[in-house]
Amino acid sequence: MVLLQAEVTDLQGRRCPLANDTLSFRVEGPMEWRGGIAQGKDNFILSRNLPVECGINRALLRTLTKSGKVTVMVKPLNAHSDYTLEPAEISFTTLAVKDVAHHIPGALLPCSLKRGETPSGVSYTEETKSIPIAEAVAGANTDKVFLSYDDNELSEWKNDGKASTAWITYRFKEPATVEDICIKFTGWRMRSYPIDIYAGKELIWSGNTDKSLGYLHFPIKPTLTDEITFRLKGSATDKDEFGQIVEVAEPAAGELDLFKAKGGSQTNHELRIVEVEFLQKAR
Repeated sequence: MVLLQAEVTDLQGRRCPLANDTLSFRVEGPMEWRGGIAQGKDNFILSRNLPVECGINRALLRTLTKSGKVTVMVKPLNAHSDYTLEPAEISFTTLAVKDVAHHIPGALLPCSLKRGETPSGVSYTEETKSIPIAEAVAGANTDKVFLSYDDNELSEWKNDGKASTAWITYRFKEPATVEDICIKFTGWRMRSYPIDIYAGKELIWSGNTDKSLGYLHFPIKPTLTDEITFRLKGSATDKDEFGQIVEVAEPAAGELDLFKAKGGSQTNHELRIVEVEFLQKAR
């Protein structure tokens, strides 16, 4: 077996962790493509087209009864509008094995140490840190407010669909300077929530949230406070002057609540939060 690793890198050879391009592989020579794995239909089993995740993916190839030169070629399946991925290839020669019983797999494989040893020390710089939440109160379902900051993406807090209860307040263990709010709303692919965000009684953000693939960030001016409040300011009707909670497509399977929950399309004055985190600069 050969474990093939493909990476999307920049001009300096650094892996691009935000790349999720789909790569197309072709094999020439006495080798059988056994494929890799990725999230998607049939998990891409045996597929010669594989998406990278965080800029990398791996696949397996298996030798045949004959030995010889093998070449694996890879190119992007689709062109990208922001950058160009150059095709690449790698070649190697499989070895005939006469005595399987006494042959040690890997004994004749070359070893490459060109990347050098792992650098010592911390390999990253911490730019922000989380502000601890002491408690939360809300207009409804107060006993479930902790579900919005329990580090569990399969749980949520929501109000009861009334405008008067469409708010939630998070209180910190001590006053802190909030500089970024990271939040995941329920139905993130489909819904845009019209909300106001307050630090104490000061309005620090107002508008319609973007639909996204998950988490949203609200960079705000550094604000010293001991509590943050989210308040829904619009209804789910087309006539609402503030805009509505909009559904634009059928949600993906597994998306929290909207795909499975009874009445998930009946928004009314629903405010639903999967996870929230308040950030300040690491000093």
